[in-house]
Amino acid sequence: MAEYITRCSIEINGVVYEDITGFSENSVALSTQVMLMNKTGTAKLMPRYGFSIDAVQPSLPRIVKPRAIYNATFTVQQDNGDRISFGGVSTAATGDYKIDGENPAGSTITFNAESRTPDLEL
Repeated sequence: MAEYITRCSIEINGVVYEDITGFSENSVALSTQVMLMNKTGTAKLMPRYGFSIDAVQPSLPRIVKPRAIYNATFTVQQDNGDRISFGGVSTAATGDYKIDGENPAGSTITFNAESRTPDLEL
């Protein structure tokens, strides 16, 4: 049975915002190829976490400016009750403002994170 994300929220300075309409997690590079004398080897990398959200424009950017998000906590709750939490979240980029007439106006915001719980394991 497939698991679906049913709720996303971001906590900034103890205040929880839930006006998030989309979530996508970036891929995480865990190792890289290293050129050696007579062969190619691999080296482990420190994971660098990141994700993007689609936020409803009137709530998140007016109350909290995306540039002000630093060292926040982001939580994703899946349908089966499992949670994924990102710690040390800060804003990497803000996206285009979208209005399509059917959905609430919003924009895409990209974040970097220091940690992910549960952590991705090698």
